[in-house]
Amino acid sequence: VYDSFNNIIIGEGTYIISELVVNSYSSITGNSDGKTILKWDTNIDGINKAVLRASKSPVGTTASEAISRANIKNIVLDATGCDYGLYANYCTNETKFDNITALYATKANIVINKSLFASYTNITAEQGKDKGIVIAKNLSGETGDSAVNTCYFENIRAHHNGTDNTYDAS
Repeated sequence: VYDSFNNIIIGEGTYIISELVVNSYSSITGNSDGKTILKWDTNIDGINKAVLRASKSPVGTTASEAISRANIKNIVLDATGCDYGLYANYCTNETKFDNITALYATKANIVINKSLFASYTNITAEQGKDKGIVIAKNLSGETGDSAVNTCYFENIRAHHNGTDNTYDAS
């Protein structure tokens, strides 16, 4: 559902998707009590994919164009069968992520790379097969700068990740 300003408003429920791509100046808002669930379609290959991709470039490629002033909030990402829950690569200019929970990803529940002047609040990664939250580290073949600078972080949590017992800190 779109409101009068072309913001996407997603109601309570579970939605099976292949990959939701965030664009600049977009707003995606779910139900505030964690009942808006975006679930990866397990019939689709989830390698180098994310349930929610906040990047103009596909996962595994170098982002050369920024996402600006996007606003994503109140979403649960079920990444069962997918490499990433939230993949944020080159988010800047007051892009905001709030109240996002990512679950069950194969590589990392949440990846934040190459971000400047963005904010990440109330972010949770739970029960990922490998990594919970990864900041400023290329994981899927991206090259170039992955630095995260002048970003605001508040209430960032990871719980019970590494469930496949193959975690390697290198």
